[in-house]
Amino acid sequence: MEKLLSERAWELSVLSRAIVFPNLSAAANHVGLSQPQLSRIVARLEGEIGVTLLDRTVRRKSGWTPIAARLAETFLKSARNLESEVQMLVGNAQPRALSIGTLEGLTSIAITFAEQIFKAGGIKLLDLNVYDLNQLEEFFLKGDLNLIFTVREPGRRKFRHIRHLGQQVVEAQQNPSGNYSIMSTFESSSGLQKAVEGTPVLVSNSLAVRRTWLAEYGGTGLLPGEVKRTRKPPASDTGEDRGVFLIGDDLFSEILWKKILGFSY
Repeated sequence: MEKLLSERAWELSVLSRAIVFPNLSAAANHVGLSQPQLSRIVARLEGEIGVTLLDRTVRRKSGWTPIAARLAETFLKSARNLESEVQMLVGNAQPRALSIGTLEGLTSIAITFAEQIFKAGGIKLLDLNVYDLNQLEEFFLKGDLNLIFTVREPGRRKFRHIRHLGQQVVEAQQNPSGNYSIMSTFESSSGLQKAVEGTPVLVSNSLAVRRTWLAEYGGTGLLPGEVKRTRKPPASDTGEDRGVFLIGDDLFSEILWKKILGFSY
């Protein structure tokens, strides 16, 4: 069991969040993963442990088995104990390096915060990288990123370290000089944007590529606008307006987080 917890900690954490939903389909919408991704994670755990976690005999929507619920609860107890002990050890420590992830449309605000983190003292190395939304959430939930600049809370869960930064308008862009559908990787994989039948589709995780294509070759696509400071996030992130958040992981330094809450942008 110790080996399982150490080698499959991320997969078990995904299971522990997914198990509260009645089936795989419902869970996938709330844990920040696609249904095929979640299915592969469950299959890996089943192969590792040698038990059935998902009852696939149901014709339409597979349900969780009792052992899946017990496994998730066992992992959560271990995780809570570990988190409590680690918090006691590092809660007041000042880290010397941070790994930060951001969406490309939020790079300007991410750079502003990164510079202020350096000025706050203590941090000697910042690793700042750009991801699409699926990658950003996956790496953050796996523990590969300490801070993220994003437009929603990964996995639909509540985080202790979170700051609402403002609101971003997603604007429909159209250049009639070309007949193309321009999409981000996330828009394409999630089905948020549909291409007109017969229209060539360009999919890119680079905002710069999508902007340049629309400007030079034409087409239609959705592009994020500037971040506007607001006190509260929009009621829903499915419309044209979406909230912008800075989120730190559960073990983020409390000393540094208090400083970040005072940063201007």
